Amino acid sequence: MENSSNHYDLVIIGGGINGTAIALEASARGLKTLLCEKGDLASGTSSASTKLIHGGLRYLASYEFSLVQASLRDRNNLAKFAPHLVKPLDFYIPFKQKNSTYWKTKIGLWLYRHIAQTIAQPIAHPIAQPKHPFLNSESNDFLHFQDCYTDDARLVIANAKKAESLGAQIKTYTQLISAQKIQNHWALILQNQLSPTPPETLHTSLVINASGPWVETIHTKLFQCKSNFKLQLIQGSHLLFPKLYEGNHAYLLPTQDNRIIFIIPYLTQFSMIGTTDLALETNIKNNTKFQLTQKEIDYLIQEVNPYLSEKINATQIIHHWSGARALPIRLGDADQKSTANPSKISREVQLEWCETDKNGPYLLSVWGGKLTTHRSLAINAINMLSTKIKLTYASKIYSHYLNSINNQPVDLSNLLSSYDFLPQSLKKRWVFSYGQDCLFFLKNCTQLSDLGKHFGQDLYEAEINYLIHHEWAKSLDDILYRRTKMGFLLTQAEQMRLHAWLKP
Repeated sequence: MENSSNHYDLVIIGGGINGTAIALEASARGLKTLLCEKGDLASGTSSASTKLIHGGLRYLASYEFSLVQASLRDRNNLAKFAPHLVKPLDFYIPFKQKNSTYWKTKIGLWLYRHIAQTIAQPIAHPIAQPKHPFLNSESNDFLHFQDCYTDDARLVIANAKKAESLGAQIKTYTQLISAQKIQNHWALILQNQLSPTPPETLHTSLVINASGPWVETIHTKLFQCKSNFKLQLIQGSHLLFPKLYEGNHAYLLPTQDNRIIFIIPYLTQFSMIGTTDLALETNIKNNTKFQLTQKEIDYLIQEVNPYLSEKINATQIIHHWSGARALPIRLGDADQKSTANPSKISREVQLEWCETDKNGPYLLSVWGGKLTTHRSLAINAINMLSTKIKLTYASKIYSHYLNSINNQPVDLSNLLSSYDFLPQSLKKRWVFSYGQDCLFFLKNCTQLSDLGKHFGQDLYEAEINYLIHHEWAKSLDDILYRRTKMGFLLTQAEQMRLHAWLKP
C-alpha cells in the first residue's frame, strides 16, 4: 500500500481558507497531500466574510492579547507576501462626543498600534484625511486606524494554487462519504459530486478535518470520535449597496448593543455593510445555504442610518450574502452562557486529536479559525503532525509569496504599465485578483481580440478558460461570484450567454 498511487501521507477535508493553507504548508514540508472539498473551493464560510485581514481590534476588550498579536503578525505577513491581494485600508470610527467610549477606544487603538509595531508594520500607504459628508453633522470626532482588506475567495484560490504547485492534489466537488479504520490507516471513500463515476478509495494514516461548520459532524459521525468541544454557529450577513461615498476608506460603526458594523468600499462601484452576529441553534446539514432574514436586514439598516446624512433603505440592496462562523465551545465550560451574546464568544481556534490507537490512524480536527490567521493555523496543525510522523522540512508557509509562477514578489507596477491594449479597469482587476498569474492568459496576446469572446464588461474567454483549466472552476457561480466577482456587474442576459457557452 505504501507505494500505491491512492496512498497519501495526509488527506485534508475542506477547501476553505484553513484547509488550503494547511495543504500549502504540508506539501511545502514534504508530505504527499490530497485535499478534497465537497463543493467549490471557498464555497462556504471562506467566501462569506467581511473581506478583512485584521488584527481583531475588538478582541482587546476581552483581553485576548495573544489572538490579537497572532492576527497582526499574520496580517503583516500577508501584506508582504500577497501584496496584490492584501492591501491596507484606512478605517474611521465616528463619535458624536468625546465621551468615555471615545477615550476607551482611543486607548485601545494606541495599544493596537503598539502591538503591531512590536511585530512589524504592514506595507504603508499615505493617509489622506477624507471629509465625511456621507455622515451626518452629529458625528464630529473621528478616530483612525489601519488594517487590510482582501478578496477572501481569491485568497483561498491562491493558497490552493501554491499548494498544487508544490505537489498537493486538489479535488473539488468531491465529498468524503465514509471513513473506516483498517489496522493503522484510514480507508476513505470519496464520491465525485458532478460525475456518475464509482466512488474512489484512498488510504492515509493522517487526516485533518478542516471543514468549518461541518467539523463536528465529520469528527463525531463520520470518524466516530469523541470531542471535548461543540460548535456554536454564528451567521454573519452582509448587504451590498451602490457606492455610498467617495474615497477608498472604511467606517467602523459602534452599535447600541455593543456590536460592530463595517461600511467598506467593495470593488469600485459598491459599498458593503455588515455584519450581523446571529446565533444558529441547529446543526447544519451537508448542503445548507444560509439565508439572510428580514430581521437582519432591518437590524443593519436601523443601526447604520443614525450615522448617515442620507438614509438608506432595503430597496437599494443590490446583493447580499451570509455564512456561518464555526466557534468552538469547550463542553462543560461555564462560558457557554456567552452564546446569549455571540460577539462575546472567543474566536480562538482549537486543534483536537482523535487517536484511535497509539500507532494510528490519526484525525486532527480544526475547530474554529479566522481568515486572517490561516497561516499560523497551518503551521500549528502541521507541527502537531510532527509528533506522529517525521517531517522533512521546517515550517515554510511564512516565506511563500502567493503567486504560482514563482516565489518572487509580485511586480504590480510593471504589470499595470504593460499591455497598453487592455482597459485600465481590466488591468487593475486582474492584478488584484491574479497578480503575476494573469500572465498565463495574456501569453501571446498583442491586441484585445486575442482574449477571445467578450461576455460583457471586462470578462473575456481567455480568463474563463484559465479559470476552468487552472483554478478548478466548474459552474457559473464558481466563475462569476467566487473567482471574478463579475456576477455583480454582468446583466442577466450576459450571464445567461456565458452559461450557454459553458455547457458542453
